[in-house]
Amino acid sequence: MKNKNVFLMIIALFVIIGFVTEQAYGQQPSPRAGQIDPATGKCMRCGSDPCRCFGNSTVRPISESEAQQIMNNPNETQQIIDSRNQAAQPQVPPAESFTVEQLADNTLAITRAGGGPNIIIPDTLYGLKVTIIKNFSGVNPSFSGGRTWGNDYRSIVFPNTVTEIRGLSSEGTMRQSEYRSSTSSVTFGNSLKIIGNYTFFSHNNLTAITLPNSVVEIGIQAFAYCGLTSINLPSGIKRIYAYAFDNNKITSVTIPSGIEAIGESAFGNNNIQSVSIPAGVKTVIVDSDDALWNLNASVFYGNPITRATLPANLSNAVMRRWGFETNLINFYANQNRAAGTYVKNGPIWSKQ
Repeated sequence: MKNKNVFLMIIALFVIIGFVTEQAYGQQPSPRAGQIDPATGKCMRCGSDPCRCFGNSTVRPISESEAQQIMNNPNETQQIIDSRNQAAQPQVPPAESFTVEQLADNTLAITRAGGGPNIIIPDTLYGLKVTIIKNFSGVNPSFSGGRTWGNDYRSIVFPNTVTEIRGLSSEGTMRQSEYRSSTSSVTFGNSLKIIGNYTFFSHNNLTAITLPNSVVEIGIQAFAYCGLTSINLPSGIKRIYAYAFDNNKITSVTIPSGIEAIGESAFGNNNIQSVSIPAGVKTVIVDSDDALWNLNASVFYGNPITRATLPANLSNAVMRRWGFETNLINFYANQNRAAGTYVKNGPIWSKQ
């Protein structure tokens, strides 16, 4: 009985202390936007790290200085929102922000850029047309200063005058574990022909792209390790090099009829369930030395294909190069290698 009384007295004491504290200090205000919880590093209002309380989803997260300004001066919040939204609009940086190379045809190549976070590449600089982007990539700490071509842009708009975007020449510098980019939006011009090696490698915020029909070549790992969920290949595409779209989230691919060469694992390690292949397409490996080899490559390596629209008379070797499983290869042969759509139900294939 004595212990019970002591226990009740302790509870009553805590209640009294809580009441007195609330009366003395008042109810604690709700967390302000941008107020960071030291224990978790997350915003105490929106629960995100970094905070995303302000502006629309395309605006960068607020900086520590902005968060401190908001907490110290709540009445200035709208001014901060306005300035952030203004900064979020795509802008053309001044000419001196770019490093350029004058080419033999008296046009320019941009070899380095500034500005940001949302950049529009100009179509002319110093009175000359911009036709080539050189050494393009995002942010890679293995390079001096942590940058190669430009800043860590949220969005990039290329002009209609650009015909080629050249990436880095060596994959040794492009280790995915060391690479990062915040780019989530890319707009290509309608004269673009070549997207070079490693240009958008590991842009994992890049979930969608629209390739103009002018594109004829996509380089090695050009869009590898991005976040692409779909891809519409240009009607004029001729060559897709090795690992060009490897390790994305693509679910279906239609190969255009005019394509001439597709590299090893060009669409490997995605979530591709449906493929369509026209008649007459060559399947070859494209290596870093630009040599074409007729090897036993697997274009769709590591994909759970359950639907395939095929042309007639593909050999077993060519089927394996595409990356089709043995059950489909055998059933296709059983159907006298007839053109049509083949569908998988469980482990069994049938022809529609």
